[in-house]
Amino acid sequence: MSSVPTLYLWNPNLEREGKELSFLLSPFGATNDIVQGRGLAQHVLDRLGISGQPVSWKVYPICTSYFAAGGSEGPEHWRLVWSMVIELDHRLEQVPALRHDYLEISEGGTFVPGARGPCADVPYWVVCDFDDEATALAAGNSIRQHQGDTRMVTVNLNDQFTQLQADLGTRPPHGFQTMEAWALAAEQLCRDHGGIPNNDEREDEWDVVFHDGGIE
Repeated sequence: MSSVPTLYLWNPNLEREGKELSFLLSPFGATNDIVQGRGLAQHVLDRLGISGQPVSWKVYPICTSYFAAGGSEGPEHWRLVWSMVIELDHRLEQVPALRHDYLEISEGGTFVPGARGPCADVPYWVVCDFDDEATALAAGNSIRQHQGDTRMVTVNLNDQFTQLQADLGTRPPHGFQTMEAWALAAEQLCRDHGGIPNNDEREDEWDVVFHDGGIE
């Protein structure tokens, strides 16, 4: 029997001069699919208090350790989550204020017993938090020295810290046999620059409230 689980929406970010809203979605429980229709996109906008309708939307799975339990190793080090981008029907000046760096939503997922593990066609992402943008960019440059076409963005989280999101793709660069080996090496590069590539660890270090009156 299927049911609607809880999903967490993380760190919404505006791109393309305020016409695209991007964010990550992590499941609560053994969720391994997301209903990729207008309903989810519209629900996200409504939950964030954004007026209007979605013009288009993209949802795709990614593999990252950011949402795994702190200190986990082996297969437990990685979690399958989703990246979502919504094209808006009007330009936004700024993302609505959230109380924390995540927002709980209650629609759009499909519960399936047994979480799906990473597979060959799912890109690995390094998601890492830094004290400031300069160190995040320095870590990103170190990653690009190994993989020049790495797509990455930085997200300013209420001037509290900066998050680097680096899409490593599905093929490791020269010198690495597997994507897992390359992703672990990229995470270490981030740590070498003072970054924390795991949410549990980051909360232990920098547990902050963004806006006392923000959406939660």
